[in-house]
Amino acid sequence: MGRILAYVVFAVSAIICFVSFKLGVWTYLTLSFAAFLVVWIADMITRPATQKPTALFHWSWSYTDEEWEAFRFFHSYIQYKFASNAAADMLHVLRFWGLPLAIACFFEGRPWEGGAIVGYFFVVGGLVARLAPQLYIFEAAKAGDNSAMMQWMLIQNVLSKRETSSQEK
Repeated sequence: MGRILAYVVFAVSAIICFVSFKLGVWTYLTLSFAAFLVVWIADMITRPATQKPTALFHWSWSYTDEEWEAFRFFHSYIQYKFASNAAADMLHVLRFWGLPLAIACFFEGRPWEGGAIVGYFFVVGGLVARLAPQLYIFEAAKAGDNSAMMQWMLIQNVLSKRETSSQEK
């Protein structure tokens, strides 16, 4: 679903680029940054509090402090896996499809627009890693990165505790 939205954004921008390169680039920038802002704000609004709740959610009682921090950081992936993966796919595709457009901007004498697209590539990368840790953390853990293995283990512990608590209901 997320990739389809990214394809639509890029197709609309590409069609507009044939009419006016400047307008097509600004369409891409506007739609891409709007998508980023919507996803980022939704991620921030749904982020749990810093301190573990005591009475609201019984599943949070069994979390260690490290698991609670992992839950807070990757809460979108843990709680809303489908939506999180769709949003990450959309942003990820928009990131990489923007790079050829950035190169074209630099060749067309539009360094500010090209720089904005390159900046978007780096800014969105952190959010994509939080929304879909299987794209980065799991791959790094498979490659033997100790920090990534620890993070992936914490995510899996939280997922198993949530699954266990939902089965107890």
